[in-house]
Amino acid sequence: MLCSELLTSVRIRIGEPTANFWSDATLVDLLNFATKQFSEESGILMSPPVKTSSQADATAYSLPDGCSGMHMIQAVYYNATRIYPSIPQAIMNVNGNPLGTTSTPTKWYIVVKAGTSYLCLYPTPSAAISDGIVVWYSKIADTMLYDGVCSDSTCDVPDDYSNACVDLAASYAFALKHDEESVQRFEKYYADKLRTAQAFITSMIIAGMQDRTAEADNAHPVF
Repeated sequence: MLCSELLTSVRIRIGEPTANFWSDATLVDLLNFATKQFSEESGILMSPPVKTSSQADATAYSLPDGCSGMHMIQAVYYNATRIYPSIPQAIMNVNGNPLGTTSTPTKWYIVVKAGTSYLCLYPTPSAAISDGIVVWYSKIADTMLYDGVCSDSTCDVPDDYSNACVDLAASYAFALKHDEESVQRFEKYYADKLRTAQAFITSMIIAGMQDRTAEADNAHPVF
């Protein structure tokens, strides 16, 4: 959907068809905040699952391109079985090495080395499995540009979910006016739409794991 269409929708929500209390530039800023928050919380900008071959005795693997960190990973599977997130402190000894021996991974965690994040598996894989690691992740919406007009700028969020972003932007707008009742009303509208989007993403992940032929790029083991 075009930025100009979203701007019109926000103005309908807040009951101000032309700029008065809220300028167009302010509302576009709020729309950008809203689209980024919605894409992060919902995971709606899901990338194709990335398949990575595990290597025996290799703990760490590069994150897929466009995955900004742990908070954007939706699910990780090892050899078609879902494994669950943990934190390094829970599975490392005082020297920073993983506890235990090599085996079948049941957990994943993120470590940062020299400013780069890596996906790590615990226990360390004991076998090499082709495409054995599958990572589902989502991206954050790009910023819509505004230089006095925004008709040519497009929102990354699919049209079916754009109303969630509009509701959230409206709640931000009413917060600037200290209208708490309207803020709460539009936050509730947003929360309802967010739950719907999250349920859709969950169903995608389940369906995707039933189709192991999904196309993806390979990452490579490191350190």
